[in-house]
Amino acid sequence: MQQKSLRAAGWALILLALVPSITGWNATVGVVAWAGMLSLGAIVFVLLLSYQPRIAATLGLIAGILSVAGLALQLL
Repeated sequence: MQQKSLRAAGWALILLALVPSITGWNATVGVVAWAGMLSLGAIVFVLLLSYQPRIAATLGLIAGILSVAGLALQLL
């Protein structure tokens, strides 16, 4: 049950990350920029996870907190 709720929350946050990108650019450019930034972040995180797993976990937590704060500021 907890795994399903965490997975749903993860998908919701990924989709919410699309909002600032679309509002900053138009829908066409915003979606492409969002996908590119999401891919770049995933590549950097996977490479960092391979070499420094503790640092990657800490940076993942910090990035999550900052992304939620940035979304909150964007919506205000």
